[in-house]
Amino acid sequence: MKPFQQGLSVVRKGRSWGIIDAKGNFLVPYGKYKSISDEGFINGYCAVSADVDKTGYIDRSGKLVIPCEYSLCEPFDDQGYAYVETKSYRGDSYMIKANGEKIKLPPDVKPGIQQHGIYDRSGKLIEKVDNVTIGKLSDGLIRVQRIVEHGEFKYGYLDRNGKVVIPFQFSYQPGDFSDGLAIVYPKDNTNFDYAYIDKTGKVVLEIKKGSLQQFSGSRESRYYNFSNGVALSRYNVNGNQATLLFKDGSVKGFNDILKHPKAATATFASMENGYILFIIANSLGLADKNGTVIIEPKFRSLTFFDPVSNLAQASYESSGVSVTGFVDIKGTFVIVKGSSSTF
Repeated sequence: MKPFQQGLSVVRKGRSWGIIDAKGNFLVPYGKYKSISDEGFINGYCAVSADVDKTGYIDRSGKLVIPCEYSLCEPFDDQGYAYVETKSYRGDSYMIKANGEKIKLPPDVKPGIQQHGIYDRSGKLIEKVDNVTIGKLSDGLIRVQRIVEHGEFKYGYLDRNGKVVIPFQFSYQPGDFSDGLAIVYPKDNTNFDYAYIDKTGKVVLEIKKGSLQQFSGSRESRYYNFSNGVALSRYNVNGNQATLLFKDGSVKGFNDILKHPKAATATFASMENGYILFIIANSLGLADKNGTVIIEPKFRSLTFFDPVSNLAQASYESSGVSVTGFVDIKGTFVIVKGSSSTF
């Protein structure tokens, strides 16, 4: 049983695979395909296999849109293309669309960000990168290191077509873009320790040296990428404390903003899209970025919610009773593993 992705979940019973919707009804019954990608639906499509080296794609209605005739099928990208291969060794490779349109690629070339450069969908090299580093495509931009004047290495950002969007000006490796911002480090940190830039390269938020000490009382730590307006910083006080950085520059301790009677004993678990999983008395709960509790801490395991189905995978155990399945935003089980009415 896998978490919901785009309103659908991949489930497994023994060696049989299936797909259910948010009501527990089968979109794809057990046994229709030999296997189903446990990544689930990405950008509207899911890879399914009829046999070894016989893989294709279904859409969210369950329709087989690409026949099961490929040895490798990677997830569709946000532009509607997927990379496929006809054989596991020395076969042909293509970029394919859901309507079956294919672009054949040159031998040993894969579009996108590779070790030695960036290739377009036809396999044409649009940015050569030798003996330097290249980041991932994130928020439509790619971090690249390039040799500039005087033989210096500098970092900048390109778009997916290889066009320079933010000039090569950073001496230290910056972060990938997330939620419209990326972290960068100054050559001289006299004025600020690090900062966030927007997708034009403008500095929109500076983090002064020592700004975390009011929360940590110990050595400073870096903030992670922004997601839905907030970035996380974890630091080492009593094991698992955390602070949150907001886009307006405010910094708040997670335990300080958590609106729960036992907030002082809460442990931060993880954050995604502005939602926070936390632990109290060995049970998981969910809060929003402002500390409002959405689901009381009562679960043995809990994932973040799929925004389409509004369901999260969870397990609960109490007094010898164990339940695993999917819960709604109120924390109520709506699909239970092993239930005769579902799977």
